[in-house]
Amino acid sequence: MALQSIEEEPLAPNIARSSRPSLRQLMQEYGHNDEVDPWTEISEISVGEGSPYKTNATNRLKSEIAKSFEENLHINDYRGFDGERYDKHLPVTIAGILQLEHSLWAEKLIEILEVTEGDLPTQIIFFQILRQLLRFYDIPFNTVQMVWRHLQGVSCMRHDGNEFFLAWKDEARLTLKAYGNKMIDHIDSCKPGEELLDFVDTQTDMGADGLSLVGDWSLKDQKALFAFWILNQSHYPTFKRNPKLQLWIEAQIVQTRLIRRIQSAPLGLRSLRAARVESALSKLTTYSDIILDCHNSLEDNDYMPFFQSKVKIHPYGLQLDQSLTPKDIIDILKFWSQFNLYHKYL
Repeated sequence: MALQSIEEEPLAPNIARSSRPSLRQLMQEYGHNDEVDPWTEISEISVGEGSPYKTNATNRLKSEIAKSFEENLHINDYRGFDGERYDKHLPVTIAGILQLEHSLWAEKLIEILEVTEGDLPTQIIFFQILRQLLRFYDIPFNTVQMVWRHLQGVSCMRHDGNEFFLAWKDEARLTLKAYGNKMIDHIDSCKPGEELLDFVDTQTDMGADGLSLVGDWSLKDQKALFAFWILNQSHYPTFKRNPKLQLWIEAQIVQTRLIRRIQSAPLGLRSLRAARVESALSKLTTYSDIILDCHNSLEDNDYMPFFQSKVKIHPYGLQLDQSLTPKDIIDILKFWSQFNLYHKYL
């Protein structure tokens, strides 16, 4: 599934610059002593219990990881960017993070985003290393999701007048897309069973940073809905604050999915067995009732987040004229959601 381009809202917290540590301080915090020659310090490396990576790494291992980061950088992709402008503590700091328990990775990577705010050359390199992490390491899903959530806020910041702004903007876009696609791939790979239930549990454990659905949907529909909210996660908090509006959208998506599955059959409903026809009609009726109930309980102002977020769900395959008023669009969606009006076309 291709990642859609949507208007983002800042999500990263705004922390006072004076309270932030430097990258050098972070590097030392993560166990790297830059006063010791990493190539002469050799010791045994033990494997942390239950951790996918070695957690008691020496300076040498961290330097080897940092060197691999540097070898895969694209320093000369941008005119005027010679690779001498960024903080050289960055690669080894990230290498140090990889030696921590993986439950800490998201927090520490986000901290680097905050520490380097305004330092565009360093963030350009950081974005490239973030993409390397996806290619070369098994990054936990919650780390991918939390980093992506904060990347949304960072990527829409303005740095007008900075000579590296266009390069920074391009790297931020590529990284945001890579992390979004990684999440969609993860959802697609979850089997409708224990794997999906584990994903749901992970979202619950993430608290405010996680996703939750309002309706009681099938496991397959849950996968589609989670993918939808991931694609539109910058707007998800707004819908989460209005469960009726979230339910209205989820019901339309599920209803549309079922209609398309029926339409994909050679003869529509006529090609299905009687039992499946009865089940499909029952579900369509239920979804219609949910949508109409939501519509009747929502005030006009409740719909504004839907239009302001420019969510593109195209329910029932409708391509609505942008010149229509919000009220007209709502009335059209309400009309087509009524099962008894469209079932004869199935």
